[in-house]
Amino acid sequence: MISIIEAISDLLFVRDTVVVPGLGAFVKKPTSAKVNPVANYFSTPSCDIDFDANLREDNDLIVNYMAEENNISKEEAKKQLVMFVSECFSKLKQKKKVELEHIGILSYDWDNIS
Repeated sequence: MISIIEAISDLLFVRDTVVVPGLGAFVKKPTSAKVNPVANYFSTPSCDIDFDANLREDNDLIVNYMAEENNISKEEAKKQLVMFVSECFSKLKQKKKVELEHIGILSYDWDNIS
């Protein structure tokens, strides 16, 4: 059974944007190869993952993926997603970070909350 975090990671491998309804969107941004001729070093092209808390509209992508991969109903996948989002917000409100393996870390910027 795959977790929500694994589903996000899997989907980001093949999609540029993955919306987690109620939480926000993970957006893949390609980065170019970099060359440092002084250090005789180069890095390969890669991707950074940005998070956009304003994109929260449900497109059923992650629910459908979870249901299919875990052989569960869409309703059960939605319940799991709602619980995941609730747990994320609970940790964030306690000023804790939410670590999403292979994706990144979510945290509130408490200095810029109005």
